[in-house]
Amino acid sequence: VLQASPTRKAKLDRQIRDMWSEESPGDPQDSGFGRFTDIEFLTEGGMGQILTATDPTIDRRVAIKILQPSITSHKVHLQKFQNEFRLTGQLEHPGIVPVHESGTADDGRVYFCMKLVQGESLAELLKTYRTLAVQQNKPFDPTPFLRHLLRVCDALSFAHSRGIVHRDLKPANLMVGAFGEVLVMDWGLAGKVRDGNRNLSEKSSGSLPQADHDPYQTIEGQIMGTPAYMAPEQARGEIG
Repeated sequence: VLQASPTRKAKLDRQIRDMWSEESPGDPQDSGFGRFTDIEFLTEGGMGQILTATDPTIDRRVAIKILQPSITSHKVHLQKFQNEFRLTGQLEHPGIVPVHESGTADDGRVYFCMKLVQGESLAELLKTYRTLAVQQNKPFDPTPFLRHLLRVCDALSFAHSRGIVHRDLKPANLMVGAFGEVLVMDWGLAGKVRDGNRNLSEKSSGSLPQADHDPYQTIEGQIMGTPAYMAPEQARGEIG
């Protein structure tokens, strides 16, 4: 997920307010996302936007993820988006961001609602600590971060026990909360292993998936993920 600049954030905040005020000019509480109110832009990535909102039924702030407007009608992107919240919704674990529900906004875009995580990504924390080490002319000591890594391993072990692999694990997708909680985020590239006896050593042609393929199934040879953090067999196209 990319952090938007203050200028772009302000622009998108205005667009969101204008969009929903046009949809429901007579009701300032109608956000276009059902019962959710007080919609604000938080951040965005290549495929999606993250908004914050208030759930008035229990009076809490939540996060809402929605596809970028430019790719809303793209069938493959929509399937991947639905795949993300359906797979993540199966993973009830303290180390995995919980999905509360999904729905369709007034403009036709599918969205899902999840916990609003307050904290910093592990990537941001590592950058801060490295900068501090340089300023103090000391070597960078990663030892304090090992406890975070152990919690990530617990979460991934649970996901793997359910036959689900993340496929894009990296510091930017790990959130560390103010009270030490660690959550694995962004399951947009997650895949479901077909069976426990899958032969991962069998190379495939690396061809793109057919349009009618099951979006819940990992396609071998379809390379996904972030190159710097891929497992070798994933980068070679042996697994999706």
